[in-house]
Amino acid sequence: MRICFISFCVFLTISCWSQTAQKPGPKPAAPAKPVITKDSPTGGDITSEIAKEFANKLVNYAEEDLQNFGKPSYTRYTYLHNTMVKWLNYQFLEADSEIAISWFKKIDEFIVFFQNTKKDYDLGFQEAGSPEKQQLKQRFEKGLANLKGILEQVPPKTKPDRLEALKRQKQTYLREKKAAERAKSGKQTLFDGDK
Repeated sequence: MRICFISFCVFLTISCWSQTAQKPGPKPAAPAKPVITKDSPTGGDITSEIAKEFANKLVNYAEEDLQNFGKPSYTRYTYLHNTMVKWLNYQFLEADSEIAISWFKKIDEFIVFFQNTKKDYDLGFQEAGSPEKQQLKQRFEKGLANLKGILEQVPPKTKPDRLEALKRQKQTYLREKKAAERAKSGKQTLFDGDK
């Protein structure tokens, strides 16, 4: 009886071990889907002026980096990227700025490009004057020139029918939000349905 029990335990252990050994390992987690929010990440409307100021800030950061390219500074682009991701997850971004979402995505691509290029330069094991580092600096310069070219053009406008639909959705949402806040505070007025 004891021999049967021990042989059964050994067999069970070997079979479990062989099944886990055949698996390639844990699968990487799927990227999280962005959470679309109806509330502005800035607390107010993201106008076209604010968007252009943001893009100009990116240009200023890149120009400062070109002046002193040897100084590690790739982490500053992380802040810009996080801000842009929040903007892209804002449902009424196009309604506020009247700029097509493709323009914002293009700016985010440049942010990621600058961050990755500068990170490769800053964390690279090559010497400062090596051909690899010179090539990274040249890529950075070309990327900055391309960004300046895009910013000189007028940003593409959102299609009028989409813009009107987004503005209606935003008004409806704000109306419902205001009514919910009033109901929560107990201050109902006769005109809650009209505003």
